[in-house]
Amino acid sequence: MIRLLNYLMEKSISGDLPGLAEEAIGLAVFDRDPRSYHPCDDPIVRVQTGRLRAKLTMHYDGTGNRRAFRIVLPTGSYQPVVRPQRIEQKDFTKNYLLALHPVRCISAEPAARCFADGLGEELADELFRHFGSQVVSPHFVADARTSGAASHFLEGSLRVCGEQLRASFRLVDAAVGSIVWSAQFERAAVLTLNVEQHLAKDVCDTLKKYYCQA
Repeated sequence: MIRLLNYLMEKSISGDLPGLAEEAIGLAVFDRDPRSYHPCDDPIVRVQTGRLRAKLTMHYDGTGNRRAFRIVLPTGSYQPVVRPQRIEQKDFTKNYLLALHPVRCISAEPAARCFADGLGEELADELFRHFGSQVVSPHFVADARTSGAASHFLEGSLRVCGEQLRASFRLVDAAVGSIVWSAQFERAAVLTLNVEQHLAKDVCDTLKKYYCQA
């Protein structure tokens, strides 16, 4: 499928229309013997192009629906068409369920641990303001992970070193465990309620931009 798609795209972009003929594709992509290959007798190009067309449709109707462009293989043609597709800014509320982990403190100071707990509370509130009921409470994260209900997990850690504070956050795809977004936020180590609120708002604003652009 990848080899076929690459070939069709390369020929289309270069304007090599003869290279998009069924016989040319059979020879170049499927290594058919030019001495015996006849498209009328061997339908491999039509069959595999049909499979590719179906896979492209499935991709763009699923996880690929946030791509800026869509590759389409029109029925009866081997020339792919690249079309822009509209990205819904509010897809998060329909396609995602975000589970929030407690913010982990990796500093020994008791004040830093209290700040991390407070930051987690502020973050839960800000996430609800941004994303509503699509956010899973930290107390139910374990259930969300085991049930497969959540699509993403938001993990965070806090570190205080001297007069500097650094908060790190990662968005993890629950299905495969891969990190899809990561950001760090640095502040002066002033561990107050006001700093908790502003830091939580900055995290949510940045996360919202990711969901609008991803």
